[in-house]
Amino acid sequence: MDAPLGVPFASDEESDLSGDDSDSDSATSGDDDPSASIGEHRLRSRPEFCRPAELCARLLCSGATEEEIMLCQQHQRSLAAAAISLFHGQDSGGGWQCRHHAFDWEAHVHNLNEDEFKARYRLSAQSFYKLLELLRPELDVNNHLMASRSRSGRPIPIEARLACALRYFAGGDPIDLKLIYCMSKPQVMLCVWRAVDAINLCLDNIIFPIDNIQALGELERDFRAGTRGGFWQGQVGAIDGVHFKMKCPTGQVKDPMRYYIARKQEFALLAIAICDYHRRFTYVDISHASQTHDSTAWAATDLGVRVARGDLPYPFFLNGDGAFPLGPNMIVPSTGDASLDNFDFYQSSTRMAIECAFGILIRRWGLLWRSLECSFHRRAPLIVALMRLHNFCIDERIGEHDTPDVNGLCQVQPGRYKAPPKFDKDGRPVVALDTCRSTDEGAPTRSQVSQRGAKAHRRDELARLVKESGFVRQFTGARNINTGKRSKGGTK
Repeated sequence: MDAPLGVPFASDEESDLSGDDSDSDSATSGDDDPSASIGEHRLRSRPEFCRPAELCARLLCSGATEEEIMLCQQHQRSLAAAAISLFHGQDSGGGWQCRHHAFDWEAHVHNLNEDEFKARYRLSAQSFYKLLELLRPELDVNNHLMASRSRSGRPIPIEARLACALRYFAGGDPIDLKLIYCMSKPQVMLCVWRAVDAINLCLDNIIFPIDNIQALGELERDFRAGTRGGFWQGQVGAIDGVHFKMKCPTGQVKDPMRYYIARKQEFALLAIAICDYHRRFTYVDISHASQTHDSTAWAATDLGVRVARGDLPYPFFLNGDGAFPLGPNMIVPSTGDASLDNFDFYQSSTRMAIECAFGILIRRWGLLWRSLECSFHRRAPLIVALMRLHNFCIDERIGEHDTPDVNGLCQVQPGRYKAPPKFDKDGRPVVALDTCRSTDEGAPTRSQVSQRGAKAHRRDELARLVKESGFVRQFTGARNINTGKRSKGGTK
């Protein structure tokens, strides 16, 4: 690049790197042309880069003309532009690059084998890209101009956005994630909350089909096929409440102590949830304070009101623990009745699905291992998003072993689809139950439900089935308080 007229470039020999600002006449360029102007001579004698205002002052003091001042200022701007270009890593000559490198997703995936990818993101690579396509409309970049102002100078790849969020859900710390994915900490949290919103908007997989008898029948057949003996009939879900640890929401709610659990000595969020046999969540409510009893919180939900009203078709029911009220659509254990001990054991074993679902959820997403620290209004949506991801993971795991189907139907003939049959653990086919609404013949009426005998009628039917099956509880003897040893156990 040629120097502007009257403003020569400084050579390596002429450049003064010592930072000496003295105006000694000894530092000259060696050009003693008497025809050169005073200002040009001063420029040649002081070639170092300086601020525009300081430069103008020097030139004016040295008697430079206005044209020479303008040419010198143009040269200063050229030097500044070159410095900025070098600083941002745009120098084609391989100069020093200060701008951060963009995260290379392809290279990242190439360095991970299948097991490492699944351990990191809780999904196989195939399932990851499937989830990415489902969430793409909400995760894609909307404002490319703003996105280009990131550290790398370009938008964050959509794969990196989802990967960063999944690692955060799995227990990653934003301080570490910003180094892994080459982004700032605010960008990490932006990726997380955009993913939470996208998951809750695009993954509509938490549905309890109270108005769909066919779907309820599928839920019931799954439970019946998975139980021993295949005689446990009517269960369409296991219900329970769970507390998720969180920091005290001081200043974010009216009465923070309503969320304090004294027996656990921690603040928590209460979630009432229902799951199916495969441990997928079909219902969740996180709208009540943690000190609310499970039965009270359930009775106040829209689904709880409908179930109590008899909208769940007979003989379907939910299986809960002793915290829930007994009824035709809610089966709970007896209150210490020795004659129902075998039933209580069997009822408890079929209710364990919800306990397992909570355990898998918390084990999978390490974020739930510690107390939630985000804003209070974000905590419930975050938990629901993790439950939706939990369901997605289970669907992907189940789908790996199923035959190809369309909307859950197998192709039995070209162009003809049918629901695949279900079999119990003994290989016997599981057929659908006959159902009826609360107003149909065979179901207890609302007035009958209010009576204690009617409330226990459905449980008595199940207890009779357990007894007729010959099932007896295997138990071990009680532990001796003095010796600490168990007495000989056996079959009751």
